[in-house]
Amino acid sequence: MAEKHKVKIHSVSKISPPSSDSVTASTLPLTYFDTLWLKFPPSERLFFYQITDLTFDLFNSVIIPKLADSLSLTLLHYLPLAGHIMWPADSAKPAIYYFPDQNDGVSFTVAESDADFSHLSGNNGNREAVEFHHLTPQLSISDDKAEVVAIQITLFPKQGFCISVLTHHALIPCFDRTLIKDRKGLDVVYANHWLAFQSHKRSLKLVSMPVLKAHSSVVRKSFELTREDMKKLRDKVQGNEVLIRKAKELHLSSYVLTCAYVYVCLVKAMGVEGDAPVMLRVGANCRSRLDPPLPVNYFGNCVSGHGTPAKVSDVVDPENGIAFVADKLSDLVKGLKREVIEGSEEKILNLLKYVKEGGGQAPGRLLGVAGSNRFDVYGSDFGWGKPKTVEIILDRVGSIYLVESRNGGGAVEVGVVLEKPQMEAFSSLFVNGLN
Repeated sequence: MAEKHKVKIHSVSKISPPSSDSVTASTLPLTYFDTLWLKFPPSERLFFYQITDLTFDLFNSVIIPKLADSLSLTLLHYLPLAGHIMWPADSAKPAIYYFPDQNDGVSFTVAESDADFSHLSGNNGNREAVEFHHLTPQLSISDDKAEVVAIQITLFPKQGFCISVLTHHALIPCFDRTLIKDRKGLDVVYANHWLAFQSHKRSLKLVSMPVLKAHSSVVRKSFELTREDMKKLRDKVQGNEVLIRKAKELHLSSYVLTCAYVYVCLVKAMGVEGDAPVMLRVGANCRSRLDPPLPVNYFGNCVSGHGTPAKVSDVVDPENGIAFVADKLSDLVKGLKREVIEGSEEKILNLLKYVKEGGGQAPGRLLGVAGSNRFDVYGSDFGWGKPKTVEIILDRVGSIYLVESRNGGGAVEVGVVLEKPQMEAFSSLFVNGLN
């Protein structure tokens, strides 16, 4: 079990936009892409920056003021991020409200940790999932209102610092609400189902999901698929005799190939029974698939998840498993038409079923990934160079996340969360399967 690290909180403040006559109260409605995820836990990224001679004085007098000033200036252009999600009694759905006269702003925590920076930011071994918890801020969420963003900057003396960004799952930084056409009124349909789910109480508190205890044996580890590995996987799938006989044209992007390979390794490592059903899922960027399509600089909630059932025996088949999963995922991606991704009442019903089951089916039965290898997270240079490591914080056993590799070259970095024995099995399968 990892040593319990001490963290010292130096300050907690609110960062607001600079005072200006142009800064006025504003309201931003949620779309159906947002209300679907209204009560799900927030998403969080950690950015680790290595500075081996970093002292508290330098951290406190240079780095913190620059980050705080930059955040304040940025909020001037994205005012709703400084506000709160609220659900007034006379409104059919929640919205983001910003009130400059009510001290609205982004929660900004400055902390100091005695943890081993190299261990937390490395990718050469297991790291207990709970080791990252002291680096994360808290979103203030009550029945009446919910913060949109919270940030924590943590110093590791003589090692570096970490930026943790916690965002509400209904975060929507693009402000032109007319861009998304809601022909079925799904924004309100989804809101009504959340209302019914909580006995018609207009509470913004998040749903309860399983959390890790301090003594948990759950670990996280990062793996990499290089461009050469992708070629091996693509050749393996395209050379599969079953698929050759089908004479199908496959969509074999790096995302599909990565998911197919990782899903097979994960199901094998977790020892899921051969006759059990699994759900293979992909996340789709909906911007170009909507009618009309959204601009490429739209970066709010515009992602839709889609799945297809399969048998474990097909997934873990020694000869055909990877090709089988790649074929299934290829069909999912190619089938993402406007009428599929624009949502339906069935989608919120399935999501609520997932919540009622305590966060989903048994571990290893619902296979999906967070993140993407196209977000350029390693391009986040705030003046101290690119981050050494970027982590997406997920604690659930069987969680998978993707980012582009810190080493570049078209490689993909894969993060996995498993019990320690499962991680040993996964590591062996992942490495040996590429040889």
